[in-house]
Amino acid sequence: MFKKFLIFAVLVLACIDASAQTNKVAREFLQSANTHLRANEYEAAAADYKKVIELEPNNADALFYLIASLNSINPYSDPTEYWDRIIEVAPHYKLIYIVYMQRANYRARIGKFDESISDVNKALEFTPDDGSLYHLRGYSYIMKGNLEAAHADYNKSVELKTRLQNPLLTRGYLLRMRRDFAGAVTDYTMAIDWNPNDSIAYVDRGTVYVMMGQIDQGLADIRKGMQLDQVSVAERAIEGFGCPFCSLNVYVIGYPMDARVYEARGILRILQKQESDARSEFDRSLSIAPELKPEIERVKKEILSWN
Repeated sequence: MFKKFLIFAVLVLACIDASAQTNKVAREFLQSANTHLRANEYEAAAADYKKVIELEPNNADALFYLIASLNSINPYSDPTEYWDRIIEVAPHYKLIYIVYMQRANYRARIGKFDESISDVNKALEFTPDDGSLYHLRGYSYIMKGNLEAAHADYNKSVELKTRLQNPLLTRGYLLRMRRDFAGAVTDYTMAIDWNPNDSIAYVDRGTVYVMMGQIDQGLADIRKGMQLDQVSVAERAIEGFGCPFCSLNVYVIGYPMDARVYEARGILRILQKQESDARSEFDRSLSIAPELKPEIERVKKEILSWN
């Protein structure tokens, strides 16, 4: 009997020694990976984190920082399997809210808006006062067409003083969609107060002024935005969510007989150096409101004088 116990004890000790050795090797790889990550050596860091995970599949730190390394190597990588594993094996991990936030951001980017909203809701259980989460969820609500829920989330993001321009710019967009131009101007002005070099905020506010018929103020803002960052304004006027021109495209769907919106789009087309399209926009404006002809002629001359 004693002999059997002795054999068992030896086997247990052997297992403990093997486990201790595995832990020691894993710690060494983890230290090496962290060193590489701090030095921005992302591929080497990722390789070492993967070695840690081979030895300790449930090491939440290795999984979390492997994701960071992979994202640094390729911002469009899909580390879903690692997010899923952290959530499964370490639901109370110290950075679990970031895991949910990152997965929510990725899911929104690939069009899985319901899943993204679900992840944001989980993250908010841990950090209910993180304004960036409301901003992220608001984006998904917009893409689902739920503008009321989106507006509530952007309100919350601004209330929490999220020092990003996007919540204010997007809330301004939502207010403009409601034809609450004064409210939109207030948000764009706040965005400029937060960041006086935000070229898009100036262009967005300028286009709203144009739509309000306050042409001189509108042109002054648009010109200021171009002076701050002409390339950014021109590119964002072409494509992408939240860009000045694209948001006007959406507005046109709701208010196709608003002559001022075509005037604003014509201005942006001139800035894009798309003269033919600009003429079409101005012609559309004049077909609805012929009395705008002297004003539009003056606008075209002024903008062309900027170059």
